[in-house]
Amino acid sequence: MNLCFSGCLAASILGSVNWLVCSVLVAVSFSGWAQQRKEILFQFRDSPSQTHFHETKEIIYQQIRWHGAEDKLQRLKDNNAPLLTTDTVVTTHRLKVTSGNADSMSSFFLTMEYVASSTTSKKVRWPQGTVIFGHVDSNRPTHIDSVNGPGLSDADEKKLINSFQRSIDELYFPARRMGVGDTLVTHSLVSIPFFDKSWNMDISSTYELMSIGPKTADLSITILFTLIDSNLPYEIKVTGGGKGKVVYDIANSVGIYRENNLRMVVEVKFLPDLNFEMIQTSSYVSQVTGK
Repeated sequence: MNLCFSGCLAASILGSVNWLVCSVLVAVSFSGWAQQRKEILFQFRDSPSQTHFHETKEIIYQQIRWHGAEDKLQRLKDNNAPLLTTDTVVTTHRLKVTSGNADSMSSFFLTMEYVASSTTSKKVRWPQGTVIFGHVDSNRPTHIDSVNGPGLSDADEKKLINSFQRSIDELYFPARRMGVGDTLVTHSLVSIPFFDKSWNMDISSTYELMSIGPKTADLSITILFTLIDSNLPYEIKVTGGGKGKVVYDIANSVGIYRENNLRMVVEVKFLPDLNFEMIQTSSYVSQVTGK
């Protein structure tokens, strides 16, 4: 399995799971057909007959602040609602990825096991020992079949399967030929719950091929968050995005390093004189090793 970007916004509003799915479940295949590799074939896809490890670290900082008239803020205080809260969550994973041999139809099975997992969050989303099972068919995105993890209920497992599958489907696209300076733009739609309502956000990712070396290819990534629609009965504004980079091992079709730094600001006007503001930043690094 190779690295890629998704977005990933999940356990928090930025969605850690999507970031993990992108870097873990989807592979980036590069093939140079010009002798000097003036072009590459770019596609997110898993590869057969591989075993490697993904080591990831993500740091998410969140700040929530209320602004408004003094009487409205005092009412919040009277109801024991803090006017300012901050939280930092650090999560690390070591994931063993094993793909089977391809059959005559280019199909193969895939397993991903969390051999090490730690987080400072009170909610452990991926317990150590969790195993994800899937399969890959020719010219189709990876399909997640099941999840088995310690302490996960049937409802938890179903939710995680749907989360992974949705992220994979949103990121799948046919192979594209790219030369240095060429760009590829992908879009994914994320639904964010907010109290008992929700709002939808588009995450656009622009990949630019920066260089093609003897063994690796370097790409930059520019991410932009855009509010699409909302069923909130309030005025809402969403801004943000960030930058990232990816290093790919061309011969083995593996993204061996990935880095993303994101920032998002959400502003909600509950009343003319009462506003909610959330600022969230995310720093993500992922690396592939052979053992």
